[in-house]
Amino acid sequence: MAITEKITIDHINTSDMKVLQIIGTNHITEDGNSSSSEFAFALEPDKTPSDIVAYKKLEGDEKTKVDELITELWTDEVKASWVTFQAEQEALNNPE
Repeated sequence: MAITEKITIDHINTSDMKVLQIIGTNHITEDGNSSSSEFAFALEPDKTPSDIVAYKKLEGDEKTKVDELITELWTDEVKASWVTFQAEQEALNNPE
């Protein structure tokens, strides 16, 4: 009863704020039976990707694609802009 799971990335979208929106397929095989399901998750510049369960399930080239984008896009300036944006959104949603 071995279960194998493999995630493949179908699309990676990048927002203006450099949030990575990852859309892919989760392939599961158990005892010769296969199934697949779509999934999506986002990685925000102020988060640690390894804290995201779906990110941890990426392997090999799939994880490399994401890591390369993170390195390229998430500069210190982008991270600071994201934190400022989040604070502004919080202030709008919770006025004093």
